[in-house]
Amino acid sequence: MRLALVLALAALAIVVCERGARDLGGDDHRIVADELLTFPVATVALPVRRHPALLAGVFVTSRVLDGLKPPPAGAAEALGGGAGIVLDDVAANAWALLAGLVGWHAWRRRSLSPAGGLHAAWIGGGRADGTTPGGGGSAIRAAGGLLERRAGGRVRIAVLRRRRYRDRDGNAGDVVLPKGKLRTGETLEQAALREVEEETGWRARIVGPARSCEYLAHGQPMVVAYFPMVCAAAGGAPDPHEVAELMWLVPAEAAARLTYDTERRLVADVYGDPGAD
Repeated sequence: MRLALVLALAALAIVVCERGARDLGGDDHRIVADELLTFPVATVALPVRRHPALLAGVFVTSRVLDGLKPPPAGAAEALGGGAGIVLDDVAANAWALLAGLVGWHAWRRRSLSPAGGLHAAWIGGGRADGTTPGGGGSAIRAAGGLLERRAGGRVRIAVLRRRRYRDRDGNAGDVVLPKGKLRTGETLEQAALREVEEETGWRARIVGPARSCEYLAHGQPMVVAYFPMVCAAAGGAPDPHEVAELMWLVPAEAAARLTYDTERRLVADVYGDPGAD
């Protein structure tokens, strides 16, 4: 959908710039539709909505590259007319997208490494049973996701009602985000993707660095890394032995329904004001 919109904007830019070039006698500096309508090329595969600093970096890179005219921008500009005006910007923004992807993935790898500060003590030091030694006991290591999809023009996140536990009012079935303990040899990302698919039935794609929550589970410390995710493909049905109900809720409703304070605070922190859409 995003790619189709980007292509449509580029086609519109060609039409607008063709008309502008005819009226102004060429690629006049007053023609700015090429810059405005092709910039989405530089962001089409990046999570800029959630990371404004990434958006700013890609924008600056795009403007610098538009001035430098890396190949094939120069050849595209030589075509003349609306196509030449627009396609050189498309080329510059494609390079900006590539630079953004390299930078984003490098930053993500660093943020998820022990040097990046995400609980180095337990990420690298786990035992075969999914715990890590430390302090007065062993912390259980787990991973999960804030799985998003759009419905009715609004972002909704996956929330589960589990069969085995009780909610805040003592009723059967607590309401939680999808998550689970790491298996032997799994990375955080692998465990998060596996647990999300098992509990929601959706194969997911991670789109950002994890945020962690720490709490006591039956008297034992537990640390959970939650990754922001988007739906990639439908897998199967949620595990019927674990999940009584899968709900897709807007963040404000999810924060109100979740049983545990740690997950309610996480949702509020990631999505901001519960009253905002």
